Amino acid sequence: MRGPRTAARIERGVLRQLTIRNLALIDSLEVEFGPGLNLLTGETGSGKSIIVDSLGLALGERATPDQVRSGTDAGVVEAVFDADAGELAARLEDLGCPPRDGQIILARELSRSGRSSARANGRAIPLATLRGLGEVLVDVHGQREHQGLLQEERFLAALDRFGGDQALDLRQRWERAYQAWIAARERLALLTRDDDAVRRELELLEFQLNEIEAARLTPGEDDALVTERETLRHSERLRHAAQQLSLALRGDDDERAGATVLLDAVARTIAGVSDLDPRLGALLHQLEPLLAELDELSRTTRSYIDSLQPDPERLAQVEERLDLLTRLKHKYGATLDDVVGFAEQARQRLPDAAGREEELARVLHAEGEATKELAAVAPELSRLRQTAATALEERVVAQLAELNMLRVRFTVAFSTLESPGGIEIGGDRLACSASGIDHVALLLAANPGEPLLALERVGSGGEISRVMLALRTVLADADRIATVVLDEVDVGIGGATAVRLGEKLRDIGRTRQVICVTHLASVAAVADCHLSVRKQLRQGRHLIAVEKLEGDGRVKELARLLAGGRGGAAALQTARQLLGATAPRRV
Repeated sequence: MRGPRTAARIERGVLRQLTIRNLALIDSLEVEFGPGLNLLTGETGSGKSIIVDSLGLALGERATPDQVRSGTDAGVVEAVFDADAGELAARLEDLGCPPRDGQIILARELSRSGRSSARANGRAIPLATLRGLGEVLVDVHGQREHQGLLQEERFLAALDRFGGDQALDLRQRWERAYQAWIAARERLALLTRDDDAVRRELELLEFQLNEIEAARLTPGEDDALVTERETLRHSERLRHAAQQLSLALRGDDDERAGATVLLDAVARTIAGVSDLDPRLGALLHQLEPLLAELDELSRTTRSYIDSLQPDPERLAQVEERLDLLTRLKHKYGATLDDVVGFAEQARQRLPDAAGREEELARVLHAEGEATKELAAVAPELSRLRQTAATALEERVVAQLAELNMLRVRFTVAFSTLESPGGIEIGGDRLACSASGIDHVALLLAANPGEPLLALERVGSGGEISRVMLALRTVLADADRIATVVLDEVDVGIGGATAVRLGEKLRDIGRTRQVICVTHLASVAAVADCHLSVRKQLRQGRHLIAVEKLEGDGRVKELARLLAGGRGGAAALQTARQLLGATAPRRV
């Protein structure tokens, strides 16, 4: 098996800005994040978890009315992500929320009444869609919320990438065959269901198709009829206006001369004296084409007047036709093109009796071919996954030892489920999904003598976060999530282990964005973006503020972390040494 690929910067999709208004202790706050490793520090209770929780709300996590700031009716959180890269943009497009100007903006509003609303790029979306977008963009691991690699489908995808090209090729074969299998089964269900239901459906389709075909629709016909109807309805007004134009051009029988008669007389007068002055001849040259145009306009006007004869019978025909088209559009589509498209779909769904038997045979053959392919791919894909999982387990345990989790056991447990509607493999009918026949569970025994249990049921938030950190380190760029949030990851860590933790976080920050809450100076010292969270007393109320630290401000914060708020010259000196010892980072 080939080892993990060389880590490379993941496609864009990082969190750029988090805006929070009227949530918990926050009245109005904008937090700017950068690529690489973003670390939040601050006193206990300063509000670091509120910022992480606010991000969770923007990603669709469960909300409660008490999260709205007291004295206000509603709270809002908005997260701005870069999202203009190929695969990520395609995934967002599939979820119905394509990037706009290279960004996607997720927003959540909570009311004190308990109601909640969600938006993506300003468009209202269901909360479930917001959660789906959040799962594509951010992987959160903390004391309360765990997602990402703990989701079976996503873990299997990452494991296949970790397994190498052969596993990926088999997975692609599986996905193609699975889609063909599902399509064939759905079509078979339609072709073989209850005869009465089929008969009723066919009768309805025939009626709908006959109704549309009898109308003999013409593209754009409704627009043309609307124009004709308005002309017929107002023919007298239109005729009167055109007659006024004709009168102005030609005059009337009462010897009131029109423009063409007057100008024609003038032209003859000028022609008689034009040889006396060339300039007057030039004027006549300009007048002649104008006379021709006015004459043509006059003829066109007369023709238009002749066409505007009141025609009540034709008006009734147009009204009746428009009424028919309106009924068809009401039943089958918003436009005539939609109605025609509906008819074409109905025509395709109307196989005759002989055609139905022929189609049934064809679909049965397609299902059989897809089933054979699935049965051939599944065992080999499972074998490669289990081989990859063994290597993954060893590397994760080694990583956990460096993170002060000694003598732990970590296992990827594989299983299958029997299902009457599944695929026959080795004499058993097994349930399957777009990911294969495998079901996996991440099991952990954090201490010697303890049984292996599902990871989400074991240990503290800090232990789970460290396991996820170890997984992230081993899998490198196998998982495509651009932003990882880690909370409580440094609980129970100190000394050399803390230094190693910082190095691992920095390594992950080279391939993706990391947002992490820490209480350790040795971890904070390697940040690409160091954010200090603190409470401020304003008008008798505590409010949360966030500051990006650089230079002396960062030295003082590291000294506070080192000395527990009692930092003096020694702590400041140690803080400077920590920053000086930090190797240059490429982000």
